[in-house]
Amino acid sequence: AAASHAGVPLQTSVAALGCWRGVRRRLEQVGVRREITIYDDFAHHPTEISATLQALRSQKSDGRIVAVFEPRSNSMKLGVHASELGKALSAADRVFVFEPSGLQWDIQSAFKANKSAVVLSELSELSQAIVNQLQAGDRVVVMSNGSFGGLPARLLDALQ
Repeated sequence: AAASHAGVPLQTSVAALGCWRGVRRRLEQVGVRREITIYDDFAHHPTEISATLQALRSQKSDGRIVAVFEPRSNSMKLGVHASELGKALSAADRVFVFEPSGLQWDIQSAFKANKSAVVLSELSELSQAIVNQLQAGDRVVVMSNGSFGGLPARLLDALQ
């Protein structure tokens, strides 16, 4: 309707929408290797994390959802949302959490009750642990408000 109001012909609008790939870093599909799909997402708050995982869960798939999270924002580093993080990630079948230096709360204890959660403080170790757990059909969503050390691309490379 907005395009029509601006004078854009309907055919042009339809063609443009057909090429639109979505919003960058919002469940952005980075690639597929060995039948494993890697997504990059800007989610960095419990509400966004839940919404991202629910969006993946709503897709028809027999594969597991593997959530990878970096608590990078200032509020996450301070532990403001620590009590909500476990619940936000609970829609995932497997959870991997990066523990960056300078974190001002005990992230290990926040995930102690979650048997499917792995918390690691070395990015290369985290990447390897993720790859070792993956199987065909899995959907991996890497969530951070930063570059996360290029983890989505690292995972794709490791799956070659």
